Amino acid sequence: MARREAPHKLLNGKIAPPHVQVDLLDLASTKKAFSSLTTVTDIVFCAYTERETMAATIAPNVTMLSNTITTLKEVGANLNHVVLIGGGKSYGEHLGPYKTPAKERDARFLGPIFIQ
Repeated sequence: MARREAPHKLLNGKIAPPHVQVDLLDLASTKKAFSSLTTVTDIVFCAYTERETMAATIAPNVTMLSNTITTLKEVGANLNHVVLIGGGKSYGEHLGPYKTPAKERDARFLGPIFIQ
């Protein structure tokens, strides 16, 4: 799923898998788009929007995550596993230089990305 329209073909030329186009910031749109996703059990959540400050970034990202999980639960999806993809901000990249290459065992920056 994505806010933008999906490609019709993959880079290898094969037909693209089914796609759900949705604006996760809009609850009504999310409910409409997810109404048939009753068999979803696992989510790799990559949605993220940047704002002018980290503080301003929190609310829309929490809204997208909340709209996704709440709506899927409402339609009867039995969620077993949700993975949040944090990218470089997990290593503090937005704070300035950090050790590279970053490794999974490195300490994380647990900043206010999804914390209200």
